[in-house]
Amino acid sequence: RQDRLTSFPLTSLSIAAAFGRMDRFDTPEALARHMAELKKKAKSVTGSCWVMEIIETGTILMGTAAQDLHASNMNLTFSLLSNESA
Repeated sequence: RQDRLTSFPLTSLSIAAAFGRMDRFDTPEALARHMAELKKKAKSVTGSCWVMEIIETGTILMGTAAQDLHASNMNLTFSLLSNESA
């Protein structure tokens, strides 16, 4: 349209996940508020991003689509988990 190649993002995806015992949350609403805060962390990054929390330790891991293009998502996740728990 502009007689030149133009690139712009069509869609990005922000994912929040938590693993572990959810009984530390008194109500479903408390869990929902907590997950909303994790989602805000993911949305603060430009482009697609995931945020994962390990409930028992409070460890928060983040990754982006750009990282996942250069490493297997599964390997990246297990690598981060093993480094945090060491």
